[in-house]
Amino acid sequence: MCEKFNDKYRIETTRLKTWDYTWDGYYFVTICTQNRECFFGDIRNGKMVLNECGEIIKNEWVKTKEIRRMVKLDEFIIMPNHFHGILIIQNNDQNHNMMFGDKKMSLVVDMPRRGISTTTPNESTTPNESTTPNESTTPNESTTPNESTTPNESTTQNRKPNHRPQWKPNSLGSIINQFKMICTKQIRVINSDFSWQKLYYDRIIRNEYELKRIRGYIIDNPLNWERDRNNKKN
Repeated sequence: MCEKFNDKYRIETTRLKTWDYTWDGYYFVTICTQNRECFFGDIRNGKMVLNECGEIIKNEWVKTKEIRRMVKLDEFIIMPNHFHGILIIQNNDQNHNMMFGDKKMSLVVDMPRRGISTTTPNESTTPNESTTPNESTTPNESTTPNESTTPNESTTQNRKPNHRPQWKPNSLGSIINQFKMICTKQIRVINSDFSWQKLYYDRIIRNEYELKRIRGYIIDNPLNWERDRNNKKN
């Protein structure tokens, strides 16, 4: 499990039981490597420098929107041992509406640049511990080749042991699972030791304020690497 989300954001799951992850929405996704091993490059002077494996992650993430008409990509960052990205599911060309119970919340925002965040942000925008997105992230099981599908007991969401989810086509889980699998296949040609953690983490972004805050968190990730809990030196 990704230690950052375990320790910093340990709360009861807020997963919406009535939520269908094929629905339109903005989703903040985090995927970590197994044991937080660094495979994707290095942080140099507050910027992420991708290696060959990191370039695979970047290229395959960008392809996600090219092979699925209903997917759009917002800010994302590839770090040495994890990935953050905002993925938008939009099944029509109208405004993004997110349904919560009987309420609809319109989320119409300007799209930022799409791609890896390598520019050093202004110091005034650097988040500290108090401004890091208050994640009520939900771990989700996602399988990759040759990996067990049994989640850690502390992360199960009322699932039975050894339960293997059946992803709905074009759902967030299906998209992330396919992304992980194709990246794993390509990276293992370069490094046979590579593997992802079994779980990924998602958060439904509920309003523009959250969206802007999470965008800032993603952009500033390289600058904050030295105190990132995913950094094995910490």
